[in-house]
Amino acid sequence: MIISTPNLAVCRRRRRCMRSVLDREDSPAIGRCLTVKPAKYKWIKVLLAGCVAVTLTATATATETPRPTPTPRPAPTPLPHPIPSITEVYAIADDGTPLHWNAFLPSGTGPWPAVLVIHGGGFRAGDPGSTEVAQALAAAGYLALAIEYRLAPPGLLAGQVSAGYYPDQTDDVKLAVRAARADSRCNGKVGAVGGSAGASHTAYVAATGTAGDDRIDVGVCLSGPYNYADPASLIDPLHPNFKEDVTNYVNSSDPAVLLAASPISFVTRSIAPLFLVASVDDSGMPPQQLPDMVAKLNATGVINYQQLTIAGSLHAFKYWGTVEESAKAFLAVGFAAVDLVHGTSQTEAALKPEASSTTKPMSSGSQSPEGKSPRQGSRASSWGIMIRPP
Repeated sequence: MIISTPNLAVCRRRRRCMRSVLDREDSPAIGRCLTVKPAKYKWIKVLLAGCVAVTLTATATATETPRPTPTPRPAPTPLPHPIPSITEVYAIADDGTPLHWNAFLPSGTGPWPAVLVIHGGGFRAGDPGSTEVAQALAAAGYLALAIEYRLAPPGLLAGQVSAGYYPDQTDDVKLAVRAARADSRCNGKVGAVGGSAGASHTAYVAATGTAGDDRIDVGVCLSGPYNYADPASLIDPLHPNFKEDVTNYVNSSDPAVLLAASPISFVTRSIAPLFLVASVDDSGMPPQQLPDMVAKLNATGVINYQQLTIAGSLHAFKYWGTVEESAKAFLAVGFAAVDLVHGTSQTEAALKPEASSTTKPMSSGSQSPEGKSPRQGSRASSWGIMIRPP
């Protein structure tokens, strides 16, 4: 389109006006500049209005305060290399089965306190582990020994001849306790951390055997079955495997036989210190098992134990990360309370509560294998040592 001379004059005037007011960012003046007469020049108003909008947007963008460059996050610190294991035969069972453990050695030369890591699996399955738990214990300064034991049907270790019913499995764990105590890498003190069926075996070898020989000095039990004859547990619709597992392991459904094989039947005042843990909605264990064990400990007058119930539904080793520090603190204090030189345990005296209801540490001078005092906190029952809450 050809613009006539009067139209060009109007455009020039409007452009000069616009340059002036845009330099001053004067909005009212911009409005006056856009007032175009006569009406036949309305198309110029529309054209200039578009130019103003684009120009103002570009000006605002150009004058906008630049955003600061984000500070780059530091790269995460690489985790230490996993501690390798050494597979060894720790004993030969009475049926000739070779029994193995995976040994995880701490740094340094030792000797160290030994901690057995006892797997679960419904008494009929499972491999030595948990590897995560064993490596964490080795990193804390313990000789961690993840053991195998004979299994009930249909489980079977290589070379296993016997059926693996009770008491084959606990006999194997006792052999592991004795072998660990005699190991040149061990300083003579032996504890255990067990999950599920392994927690049952941990409680069993804390209550039976001979102190300083095949009885552990301290134990941590995660989601264990302790009373195989508990009526509510045997009919629990949310945990039908409980009845199948314990009756298969004991090879009987007779309540009297089940009770006779249960760890609670062996509780006496000489039981080794135990840290008993379960989750509120434990997916793998009836909720009555922990209260049954605690009730038996209290009725017997045992004071050297600690119980802890955590939120959630995780089972056994699956919540290890939540209770790891508390478990290691309990082990450290339990080991410190044992006088192996004289072959006697001073645990009960060290754990005895004061006259007040305030919970006291097992031993004020207790040290972990690394020479550090175990962490302690305010969450604890009226018995046992104080532990750091998860």
